Amino acid sequence: KTASGQPGKQPSLWLRNIQLAFFSILIAIPACIASTSFDANDPLRGFDIKVWALGVNNALGGLIVALVVKHADNIMKCFSNATSTVLATVICIPLFGFEPTPLFVLGAFIVLA
Repeated sequence: KTASGQPGKQPSLWLRNIQLAFFSILIAIPACIASTSFDANDPLRGFDIKVWALGVNNALGGLIVALVVKHADNIMKCFSNATSTVLATVICIPLFGFEPTPLFVLGAFIVLA
């Protein structure tokens, strides 16, 4: 609603994202400049293919979450998020030698049950 109490037009999702990004940039730029490891000549120093792949993965994950919320409901999003966390951990067992604790197994069972 507007200040007069009348229903007003809601800003688009894109506008909201730009607003949020603007405030993030206001915080991030001074932090980068104040950092001793920041190099103005090469701001992407250290970004290898793995870092770019993680960025693309997170971006695609965000788009998939938006699709789930649009076509399903918030409960489905929460369930799929919990399931993906459990599955990612299960994949980490053979890849990185992760040893789940009994508490983790109990939590995973509760999430999947």
